[in-house]
Amino acid sequence: MQTVCKLCRQPKALVNSHSIPDSLFRQIFKAGSGQAVVLVGDDVTPNVLSQDSWSDYLLCGDCERFLNEAYDEWGLRLLRGKIGQLHRSESGVTFHNLDINRFRKWILSLMWRISISGHKSYSNVNFPREIEDHLRSVILNQLPMCRFDYPMVITRLRTPQPVPGFSESDTRTIQAAPFARQYPVARSVCFVMIGFFVEVFFESFPKTYRKKPQVLTGNNSAVFCLYQSPFDIKEFSETLGQALAKESGGRNGPA
Repeated sequence: MQTVCKLCRQPKALVNSHSIPDSLFRQIFKAGSGQAVVLVGDDVTPNVLSQDSWSDYLLCGDCERFLNEAYDEWGLRLLRGKIGQLHRSESGVTFHNLDINRFRKWILSLMWRISISGHKSYSNVNFPREIEDHLRSVILNQLPMCRFDYPMVITRLRTPQPVPGFSESDTRTIQAAPFARQYPVARSVCFVMIGFFVEVFFESFPKTYRKKPQVLTGNNSAVFCLYQSPFDIKEFSETLGQALAKESGGRNGPA
């Protein structure tokens, strides 16, 4: 397929790119005997199995390798506790000894890819053109960022109490379609990966968030992720509840 790469903007053959790293989908498929359960937020549609990893033809091979090597491989190793220093406490997990700016750019690179993708699972996220262009320049040219650009809140999904049909290990294999949030003076984009819930703000930042310890800006020397139950995230807690009810009721459809 010959067209223009979204990152370098050169006319090159495009490869099948993943906005959220393919290795996360492979982990989910492995846990599900080669498939993932697709959950639909209603009382009628049965749960179905799928092998869709939400890919799209976005990047040339060179840019795909660049993002994988500069950001994705490093970021996933960090969240899996393979690099840096991971400290667990009663309230959450903290990552020390890491490159904060590289971490922020990795999250923003995921967010940029989600916004430009044409896959239906990313249809809820569309940034204004000027934000997409700014993120593209920061990612491609590895430009410095203002300390307070795109503040983030990252939490670690955890179920404090047993939930019938849902185990602690299930939090690491949730892959919900990204969605946008609208606040009175701010907007954000949210997505889930490898058991972490990520919310990235742009244009402004709600005052109620500013003093929370899990807020990440360029001023941080570590990344603190407060524990949060997936059932406390209103945008997909209802979907999870309906899916578990369909599972217990035997309402699962074919792949």
